[in-house]
Amino acid sequence: MGEAAYVYEQEACNLIGRCPHEMTICSQSRPPLIEVEKGHFVACFYINKNEGSNV
Repeated sequence: MGEAAYVYEQEACNLIGRCPHEMTICSQSRPPLIEVEKGHFVACFYINKNEGSNV
C-alpha cells in the first residue's frame, strides 16, 4: 500500500469547501500534522481541537 504525500498548494487546508468539519481557522492557516496512531498522521484543526478523537 502506498503512502499519501503531505503536500500543500496553498496557505490553508486543502479540504476547504469539501469538509463537513470546516472551521474559520481552516481558511486562515495550514493545519498541523499530528500522529493519531502509530504511523497514522492527519492534518486537521478539528481532530486537534478534539484531542485525537475519531472524526
